[in-house]
Amino acid sequence: MTKRTLGEIPAGCRQRLLAHYGPSAQRWLDAAPGRLAQAAKRWKLTLTAYHDAGHASVIATATCLDGRPLLLKAWLDPARYHREVDALRLWAGGPTIGVVEAADDLAVAALELVGVWTTTPP
Repeated sequence: MTKRTLGEIPAGCRQRLLAHYGPSAQRWLDAAPGRLAQAAKRWKLTLTAYHDAGHASVIATATCLDGRPLLLKAWLDPARYHREVDALRLWAGGPTIGVVEAADDLAVAALELVGVWTTTPP
């Protein structure tokens, strides 16, 4: 069964993004689980867990229909999203991860996962 949402953003991630962007980020943080869920539905992915590591984004793990693990990354700042996705695409085939999917309307991308962990990141 496909998980529709991961629920609330982890407290540590929420605190880091609020420290980085200020109180105006609160509304976006409240909407971020829905953005990730919408992207996962669009790309037929199953959400797995949050990866509580982002300072400028919300990161979650997901799996494709074929079981391949991916990272879903949601950026609060659309300009930063575009710069990071453009850079990863420019360096494709090099020593970086690949962009599997990108949703400009959501500022969410599905990225190759380097290393694998269970629902609890290392």
